[in-house]
Amino acid sequence: MGMNMEKPGDVEIFKLAPVDIDHLFRRSGSNGNGLSLYSYNAEQAATSSPSGLFKPLAESAKFASIANKLLAPDLKIEFNRGGAGSAEETYHAFFSLDDNDVLAHFQGNDGHILLMLFDNEESFL
Repeated sequence: MGMNMEKPGDVEIFKLAPVDIDHLFRRSGSNGNGLSLYSYNAEQAATSSPSGLFKPLAESAKFASIANKLLAPDLKIEFNRGGAGSAEETYHAFFSLDDNDVLAHFQGNDGHILLMLFDNEESFL
């Protein structure tokens, strides 16, 4: 399986606030699973509003795919960077059996969540 460097895959990037995760659960109807980094807080979702960052994701054609990978992935891979003298960084890649998309998840020091959806495994690599 060779990589096609002439036609790189598409990447969609979304930024979310932590409060948006409960709204992602609520809007997607997902119950999550044990591989997810998140669990649903129905009370918070009912009493709070999503941030302004949530709208682009909510309107994306890939909303269902992103929600499924983030909240109920079939496979999660954790990557660690850093070590002696540097801050450790962790990011995750989530996969679903439904398609070839890969969702990369990063969390910044400010608590915001950065999601990058690659349209196939090759573009992720």
